[in-house]
Amino acid sequence: MPIQPDGEFIVRTPAEWRLVGTATWVDIYSALGRGGSLTAQEIAARVGRTRQNIYFHLKKLEAVGLVRVVELRPAVRRPEAIYSLVTRRVRLEPPVGRSASGGAFSSTYGKLFRTTSREFSAAARSVRLGQSGEPRDWVVAKGVARLTPAQRRRVRRHFLEIAKIVDEARDATTGEVWTVLLASLPLVARSAMDGSSTQPRGT
Repeated sequence: MPIQPDGEFIVRTPAEWRLVGTATWVDIYSALGRGGSLTAQEIAARVGRTRQNIYFHLKKLEAVGLVRVVELRPAVRRPEAIYSLVTRRVRLEPPVGRSASGGAFSSTYGKLFRTTSREFSAAARSVRLGQSGEPRDWVVAKGVARLTPAQRRRVRRHFLEIAKIVDEARDATTGEVWTVLLASLPLVARSAMDGSSTQPRGT
């Protein structure tokens, strides 16, 4: 199952990616991460999708254990389910197996980066830029280097430590809501991205 003993949700097999590897999943994850517990209608209003579309994906996410119903709110026709994330610690790994495709993996990561980029741009334009925490709390960094397997494992350990800090604050009732996106991946040569067969030059 994707949920690990330490509470981390890992998506890695083609079957798991078929369940959660969609842009709608990213929208639901982001909305619940910000809002805590929401109904399908409330999520739909926040992300600009239909209630039916959100409900369809919520049921799939509930089936794999990423979201759960925490309350049933009385309504005119039938009780309305209120959903919450089971864990905010989600790790997306490239799909494996003979039937695996990197399409869902790359599109989901792309959606995460675009969402975070919009959030950062909105914060940077806001007058709250000088009021939200200390300026040194804001972190945007990119580095490119040739890493050995041991160094990659060190990077991963630090990432997991940061994820643990964020997870420990998941039920906090004070403080500001911050977004943290961590990514470490092999760099693809521009020729490969362009579909060219030219081999990258060594440095």
